[in-house]
Amino acid sequence: MRTLTILLALSLMLTSCSKSKDSGLGNCLPLENLWLSQKVLELRNCTCETIILSGTYKGQNIYEIRVIDPRCNSVQTVHKQDGTPLFHSGDQVYQDYLKDVKNLKEVWRCSEQNK
Repeated sequence: MRTLTILLALSLMLTSCSKSKDSGLGNCLPLENLWLSQKVLELRNCTCETIILSGTYKGQNIYEIRVIDPRCNSVQTVHKQDGTPLFHSGDQVYQDYLKDVKNLKEVWRCSEQNK
């Protein structure tokens, strides 16, 4: 079953690379991040527009899962490259993060238009 999940995640990533109509950014995730592939599988049928961003914060590579749909109230989460959660938007450190994060770019998007 685990092998099937991994294969499904990899096939999704290999077949779902496309340009986002809204931002023009690539909609491709790095293959080495299995946890991120699994997160995409969880989010792919989103009801709220959601993006995954990559960047650098305090010298380490990070990923942020951010709900950007104005109709939805959600908590944004920032993760280390290995998937370990660092903090969320309810933490005071999130405001510092927004000021200090570097090279933040969209790597994946789920929206009603993609369904």
